[in-house]
Amino acid sequence: MPITVDLEKNPLFVEIFERYAQRGEQRGIQIGEQRANIMMLRRLLEKRFGELPNWVNVRLEQATAPELEYWSLKLLDMTRLEDVFKADE
Repeated sequence: MPITVDLEKNPLFVEIFERYAQRGEQRGIQIGEQRANIMMLRRLLEKRFGELPNWVNVRLEQATAPELEYWSLKLLDMTRLEDVFKADE
């Protein structure tokens, strides 16, 4: 005879489920924030420099959060699109 367990009433299962649900929610929030930051920087770059070349869109999509923040600040001082993404020397 098979043993059945009601997982919804099992405290261990409930704890594990809640822990993973919280992690998933946090990751979802991070992804949403990253997407919003990319969209905002893209809009600012387009406003300042016009239509963006494909390489800029690729860089934005692959960027980390610190890179997006850094480029957003550089945007204020640069007169050329290329200079926003150029590494400081």
